[in-house]
Amino acid sequence: MLLTSCSYIPLELPLAAGLPAKRLFVLDGAEVDADGLLPRDFCPYARALMREYDPGDVLAIAGSCDAMRRAYDAIRYWGLAADVFYLDVPRTADEAAVDYFAGELRQMARHIGVVGPAGQVEEQSLRLACEAMNKARAAMAEAAKSLEEGTLRASRLLQAIMDVNELMGDVARWGMTWDREEGFGREVCDALTRAVRAEIEKALSVSVQPPALAGRVRVGVSGTCLLDLSVVECLEEAGLEPVFIDSCMCQRVYDFSVDVNPSYDIYMELARSYLSKPGCPRMFTGDERIARLGALAAMYGAKGLVYFAPKFCDLGYYDFPDVKRGLRESFGLPSLLLEGEYGAGRTGQVLTRAVAFREMLEGRGEPSGA
Repeated sequence: MLLTSCSYIPLELPLAAGLPAKRLFVLDGAEVDADGLLPRDFCPYARALMREYDPGDVLAIAGSCDAMRRAYDAIRYWGLAADVFYLDVPRTADEAAVDYFAGELRQMARHIGVVGPAGQVEEQSLRLACEAMNKARAAMAEAAKSLEEGTLRASRLLQAIMDVNELMGDVARWGMTWDREEGFGREVCDALTRAVRAEIEKALSVSVQPPALAGRVRVGVSGTCLLDLSVVECLEEAGLEPVFIDSCMCQRVYDFSVDVNPSYDIYMELARSYLSKPGCPRMFTGDERIARLGALAAMYGAKGLVYFAPKFCDLGYYDFPDVKRGLRESFGLPSLLLEGEYGAGRTGQVLTRAVAFREMLEGRGEPSGA
């Protein structure tokens, strides 16, 4: 299996090589003493990566931030994973960056081809893998519409996305037998698509009636790294109702597609789509990110933004002041910064601050900044 650290690493590549793949949302495996490998005052997600991986796993780490580069160095130096690959991700989406990233993806495909059952990544398999992932993203996007309608809780949507992620790495749940030495064929594409849709439909079946959400204050959620349910569950407990989640666990995962037109270079299209998807704070997007958050707030009727950053996250500390200022000045929206450990966002302190934020939003009249 291929395990990835970042939403900028395309799962399409390992699938085309016959490798099931998933994002490391929840980390399993034998833990090691992270204090001996990385500083204590360091990104908690990077520290969580410090564990022994199964011998058959391929670990792909993106150069998304300095913490991930240090995590890659530590994992490789101490031999925590039998095979670890580093993917350099540009911070812009111009044509030069797309061309460079396409080259990086080709290099990743060659690396995976050595360990993948299907060997060399064939273009037809890659296009079919892109088609399957497009359909998976479309199913998740369709489920997210229920947030606007008030018939699905944000925590339930996130759980569904995590369940789909686990499904991606478990071939036995796809409802067919995959001869992975033959690459990613049409039958596999259709089977994965059906399995994902069934998983999403299961989530949608656990709906709530709009009256149950009456009186709850709608907010948006954003930040750098939101890879578990605890923060959103805490916001819901505080009487807030997240109606959009701009994170690498939610909208940044499904809010784009890859053009599989056979006349186009599939690596260039893959690179362009991933670099142009809703950007996280690591990308150089200028005011585009603030404008997007403001537009999402207007679309979903959010009264404010909750920004979550893991402790010691430099990107979050740089990004939040601009986001807070931009949303206040351009959209009249207040923002709340929350910090926490990886997987431990549901704390008494976070709950207290979320309740206070809700009370402030309830007491506001016309938007006037915060």
